[in-house]
Amino acid sequence: MSAPRTPATYAVACGAALASAAATFAMTLALTACSPGPDPTAATVTSSATVTSTATVTSPSPSTGDPPSTAATTTSTTSATTRVATPTGTPSATAKPTRSLSSAPTPPPAGASGTGIQLTQNPIPYPQTRQDQMAAYSQRHYGIASSALTPKVIVLHFTAGDSWQGAWSTFAANTSNRGEYPGTCAHYVIDYAGVVHQLVPLTLQCRHTIGLNHVAIGIEIVQSLQGHSSLWAEQQILGRPAQVNAALALVRQLQATYGIASSDVIGHATANSHRLFLDKQGWTNDHSDWSAASVATFRSRL
Repeated sequence: MSAPRTPATYAVACGAALASAAATFAMTLALTACSPGPDPTAATVTSSATVTSTATVTSPSPSTGDPPSTAATTTSTTSATTRVATPTGTPSATAKPTRSLSSAPTPPPAGASGTGIQLTQNPIPYPQTRQDQMAAYSQRHYGIASSALTPKVIVLHFTAGDSWQGAWSTFAANTSNRGEYPGTCAHYVIDYAGVVHQLVPLTLQCRHTIGLNHVAIGIEIVQSLQGHSSLWAEQQILGRPAQVNAALALVRQLQATYGIASSDVIGHATANSHRLFLDKQGWTNDHSDWSAASVATFRSRL
């Protein structure tokens, strides 16, 4: 027997072995119950005969209009009662989840995954002893007895070596520089493939730029000199899409997070002339990495 097509189609094959003429009337009632009415609730038919029934139910997804979910088949043998299953109203597996409009996503921190930056955490050792050394250095050079960083400037460097691991090892060694501790370090190193390696949290100072360590985030970009000039090395970086795009994306994130203007994205070579430069010991930088011309090109792409 085929039931008419409705939003929920119930095909019920009912068969019974009737022992007497009185069971014929019970079978008629059972077949009548197989035809769904406007309210597809469970139908119960009482009979004096034992009836075995098989019900197959298919229902479309109520929210998406997707193809019907897998049919549910039930078989029951009862004495004096026949039941027909009804849809539960449970969405099919293809129903799309709903999202609460009241909970907006929290913006990721600078350099976090999901920002278009391939960031890895590769921290160098920075125990309390090194923090104390940084605080003492900061007191001597800036008059601030703290290792804490207040980011206001971003300084670009290049490693003069061929790997981020080499830079990591140099910074992790904590070797004295100019006769003072702690050793040099930078917050980030960006390798040739454009992977950003974070070595130090942005809450701590690093010794990477004289006169600005207390306010500057240091970014080292892997590039060896190979006997060439600093300008040549900078042009190699600017012409290497994966690496320079990673640097640009990182700098944009840092600018957005800390409110740093593009005019405060500088190169190590021009640090002595920055408006925030301060060194109470009279020290100055003697590095030539990231000239004003190369930084201007970098800023134009931000």
